[in-house]
Amino acid sequence: GTVSDVDVTAMAVQALALYYDTENDVKAVVDKALIFLSEKQLDGGDYSGYGTPNPESTSQVIIALASLGIDPVEDSRFIKNGNGLIDGLLKYRLPDGSFSHTENGAFNHTSTVQAFCSLVALKRYFSGYDAFYTLDKTQNGSDDVSEPSETPSQAEASDSHAISSDESEHISVSVDISAELSVPDATDTTNYKIWASLSVSAVLIIICFVLWLMKKRRIKNYILPIMLGIIAVLIIILTDFQSKGDYYGDTASKTDVIGTVTLTVRCDTIAAEGNAEYIPSDGVILPVTIFDIANGDSVYDILIEAARKYGIQVENKGSKAAGMVYISAIGYIYEYDFGDLAGWMYRVNGVFPSTDCGGYILSDGDIIEWLYTKNLGDDLK
Repeated sequence: GTVSDVDVTAMAVQALALYYDTENDVKAVVDKALIFLSEKQLDGGDYSGYGTPNPESTSQVIIALASLGIDPVEDSRFIKNGNGLIDGLLKYRLPDGSFSHTENGAFNHTSTVQAFCSLVALKRYFSGYDAFYTLDKTQNGSDDVSEPSETPSQAEASDSHAISSDESEHISVSVDISAELSVPDATDTTNYKIWASLSVSAVLIIICFVLWLMKKRRIKNYILPIMLGIIAVLIIILTDFQSKGDYYGDTASKTDVIGTVTLTVRCDTIAAEGNAEYIPSDGVILPVTIFDIANGDSVYDILIEAARKYGIQVENKGSKAAGMVYISAIGYIYEYDFGDLAGWMYRVNGVFPSTDCGGYILSDGDIIEWLYTKNLGDDLK
């Protein structure tokens, strides 16, 4: 490609760190990468990704420097306008210790995980441990898995070098995700689950009865059919099967509406090529359409609402509960269909966010665009 990226560069440096001191060609590449990372640092000490200042990019740079044995706090190349990487990272820390994707924003899974990883990398650096991703050794290149030899007071003193006393308090996060991870109850789902579960149970009883009549009365003869029956019932309870007619159609109206957003889905970049059955000649899969939003609705929620209402095929990887949603196909147009760098990207108010669509919470008046790119977004600018 032709456009450099802070996150990818920092991650590449992390991967190359092990060979920095022994391979001259690696050292040359990494030194060039460090110049790029230094130049891209913002005055606040943080970094920007897809036009949005965020803690994830800052976290990856901290891990990269610590992996190379470079002081992420004191190295002058990474201090801008008096602000270092830690200053840039802690701008996104929330009162409960978690992190947001944007300054003064709401809790974000990805931001919190990556920030915690960078803080662990920082602690390992100042405590004399190997790099964050060096998993076979612990301290000073030793195979000893015991605790560091330094006393608690020494450890605290070295930690205070990285984070000031009011910032180095124990960071804890309590997140209630029970609503997203709750297991569906068969009594609350459609009737087919009840009847299907009863049918499986009936078959299981018949099988056990036949075994009894055949005088195969040892316990071991019943273990396999009982286990298979339990697995079948769990599959029925924990999955939803819907016909195309049941899934697509008008969605339920929202009672807690806080505003409206607009959504459009386009594939202008490939409108003149490919299978005309799936690719509209004008590149418009969904024209600009208004949707009501409730408190907490994300870009992903509105895309799925549009897909159900207007019969648009959508495939995704991951989930909101897991903290990451990636859209792999819309309207039967898949990632990589038009090259190794092709896929779906979304834009809100003209900006490509660096968070996943499940983590971007919408506000009244937001303008959402889902766009197909052939070159990681360079052809969408």
